[in-house]
Amino acid sequence: LTRMDTINDWVTSGAAIGAASSINISNVNDFCTGDTLILDAGTGFTDYLWQDNSTNSTFTATIAGTYWVTVTDSSCSATDSVTITENPLPSVNLGNDIVLCSGMDTLLDAGSGHTAYLWSTGGSTQTITVNIVNPYSVMVTDTNGCSNSDTIAVTVSICDGIEDKFQISSLKFQVFPNPN
Repeated sequence: LTRMDTINDWVTSGAAIGAASSINISNVNDFCTGDTLILDAGTGFTDYLWQDNSTNSTFTATIAGTYWVTVTDSSCSATDSVTITENPLPSVNLGNDIVLCSGMDTLLDAGSGHTAYLWSTGGSTQTITVNIVNPYSVMVTDTNGCSNSDTIAVTVSICDGIEDKFQISSLKFQVFPNPN
């Protein structure tokens, strides 16, 4: 076999160089978890043979790995391969649902290190402050272009007594005068 160029194209030695000498199954070498990548060997070849012995002109990659195809056109054949990397989805966790006392607000934080944020409110920052009953969701995107989302429900309650649960955990009550 004689190597034709740097994209792993191979032509059978001694064969006439024809259409099969130029094949490129993918210019993309990664995808996000949960996505698929369709590798396309192109049209116009008489035969296709992928690493799993399938014979279509396309192959759907669903996991990371090395994929290859051999195409034949008349008496020429060529092989191209590509190693695909699977990028994990970015982590985002808005926490448990929240109950606020009327008039209070809370800060929702989608976490740092993402390249883009898109909140259901239209916001595009890492954090938003909310005080209205709603489910709030955020989609974050990382440097690989992978996206993930989370949703949190915020409800408001009328808090009017000492039995009410506050989001503030450091409240202390003192009653004066001390009866002792």
